[in-house]
Amino acid sequence: MASVHRKSGASGKESPYWNAKFKGPHGTVWTLTTELREKKPARSLARAWERTAETGYNGHLTHAKAQKFLAECAEITRGDGYRKSEEFLDECLRISTGSGLNIPTAERYFRDWLEAKEQLGRTSESTVTRYAPILNRFVAFLPDIRRRFPLASITASDIDGKQDLAQQWRESRNAESECVTGQLEGSCDETQQAVLVQAELALE
Repeated sequence: MASVHRKSGASGKESPYWNAKFKGPHGTVWTLTTELREKKPARSLARAWERTAETGYNGHLTHAKAQKFLAECAEITRGDGYRKSEEFLDECLRISTGSGLNIPTAERYFRDWLEAKEQLGRTSESTVTRYAPILNRFVAFLPDIRRRFPLASITASDIDGKQDLAQQWRESRNAESECVTGQLEGSCDETQQAVLVQAELALE
């Protein structure tokens, strides 16, 4: 079972950060820094890592499952602890599937989506014109650190007080014969669809 501890350096001074000790994706014991100073969240993160490693060791870790584990880590920690989680999950996924994480940030996802619609030419100009300012406002509203986080980690709490933005999203979506999900259906992979669904849920 995953455990956490602090290490002392050569000077004898104890590190302020908690290390996680758990069974890794190869079945051997791993020790990783959580980059967290508080024991309780560090222990929660260590357990999440261990569940991820166990899933990978058993050969059941998919991109979709890795994304869910990463979202769980995002609920526990941000900043360095989250980036450590992302690195660890990427390695677990490479061991399990041969390819790593490919999860776009909110800022990159919305930008790339709009650019793709403009370049493909299959989306009416009015649809792109309608969605662009809403998505751009949403990205601008997010704190800088949240823009750099995966889109799947965004929750309804991230848009508290932005009911006008959510209302515009719904009105724009309902005004078109094809909603965003409909336009992407059949043309995106499982991970992209999961990301999009999470984004729509966040704006409900």
